[in-house]
Amino acid sequence: MIVTLSSVLGASAELAYEQVKRPVLLHYVAHPLIRFVPQTPFPAIWQEGEYETKMLLFGLIPLGHQLIRIELPGLADDGSFRVRDNGQGHLARTWDHRIHIDPVDTGRCRYTDRVTVQAGLLTPFVWLFALGFYAWRQYRWKRLVRLNFQPINHL
Repeated sequence: MIVTLSSVLGASAELAYEQVKRPVLLHYVAHPLIRFVPQTPFPAIWQEGEYETKMLLFGLIPLGHQLIRIELPGLADDGSFRVRDNGQGHLARTWDHRIHIDPVDTGRCRYTDRVTVQAGLLTPFVWLFALGFYAWRQYRWKRLVRLNFQPINHL
């Protein structure tokens, strides 16, 4: 099942792309719904590769391990940016998250989360969770842009 959500952000596509490559942004936009506990430290800037993490719902309830598998195709021919986390975990055999950042004009971009989830019989429940989670992420993205990235700039 697929969840697709988009928002127009008051930031350039280039700035949004630079920020999305920072693991600290993941921690910010997921808080407080999900806390990611890296099994080895995340880099300051995502590099292509695999990162194992434990996930905690509301920072307390274990959700098992999640493998974050980063791909950074970067700038596309149409001027948009792409990032992919082709991950998987205990609950979801497939958690294929694609981020599209498309320029709208000089100071705005369209940010899209598209995630495909497969979790066997649990798929409808995982899909509902993903829908809420990505809506929350986009809310946090908008807030972060309004605050000019200050909550994460010092980290």
